[in-house]
Amino acid sequence: MNNSLQSLLLPYVQARFGPHAQLNEVQSNTIRRSVQSLRLQVEATEGARAAEWRLVGKAMGHPQHGEKIFQLMRSLWNCGFAREAEDGICIPEPLGFMPELGMLLMEEAPGRKIRNLINRDGDPAHMKLLARTLAKLHRCPRVTERRARLEDQIPNAQQELAKAFPGLAEAIKYCVTTVHAVTQHFSLETSTLVHGDFHLAQVLFDGQRAWLLDLDGVKLGDPASDLGNVLVLLHGKEEQLANLRELMQAFWEEYFAIMPASIAGRVPLYLGLALLRRACKIFREQTPDAESRLGQMVALASACMRRVAEPNLGSKISHFSEIESLLYAEPTAAMAQ
Repeated sequence: MNNSLQSLLLPYVQARFGPHAQLNEVQSNTIRRSVQSLRLQVEATEGARAAEWRLVGKAMGHPQHGEKIFQLMRSLWNCGFAREAEDGICIPEPLGFMPELGMLLMEEAPGRKIRNLINRDGDPAHMKLLARTLAKLHRCPRVTERRARLEDQIPNAQQELAKAFPGLAEAIKYCVTTVHAVTQHFSLETSTLVHGDFHLAQVLFDGQRAWLLDLDGVKLGDPASDLGNVLVLLHGKEEQLANLRELMQAFWEEYFAIMPASIAGRVPLYLGLALLRRACKIFREQTPDAESRLGQMVALASACMRRVAEPNLGSKISHFSEIESLLYAEPTAAMAQ
């Protein structure tokens, strides 16, 4: 396998280091399911000391999908996300798709996850960088025709959750019904590129550059969906970060210093969906305090959905305090009805 891998990687090595470069050794380690870390020992010229070239190989489910993701990443790279980007916001350089292994090949991005930096020092500057990275993706030209459907964000486990906790069934039904009711108001004209799974571990910071990762899910969709997802994930870190609300506000204000304020009015819809997804995850994991947490999550999701007014998909939101009031409202029985 190693010899076969070396022969498949050699053309990439020679494209980068020159036609006479040799690949002396490949070390492969599994980072997580479907992702391999590759350490290549490259000899660029005869007799020279071997240099290490670090790559990542990501298994793709289908060859056509892998090739499409590679082309999407190349398009992003050419639309301002290259290593030399003046704003320092980049993606790992995509090198190619290897159909023999079903593997998407890219350079390894350096740096530390924003999540780890936030956990260490809670610096609002890191949240502002996170916001600028997301805004840059949302402002990027449309490099794909794949479309994110709103209904796909409804968790499949919501019916099972409602059955297991009948007291939450009405609120869950209300959330799902609201999503279906607003779907007709979405239009392609208001769509941007969206990440689809944006969170604190999707951006690395190396002191000079920010690297945006895991671009498989990039599609056309509502930019408010990425905001709702990351804010709910941040909301779950309340016990870990003493200044969490300050961090969330820094993220919000930096993002809307760049992006249109009209996006903010749709964020409650995606807060509700993200909270419902989190509730379903807690239900599946069956943690010791699952029942009390489920009630709170579903109540907050329902409250967020009630903020969604048709046909404008939410009343105008002008300040983070209005989002804060939704995420940190004291759940009541009325909220879950």
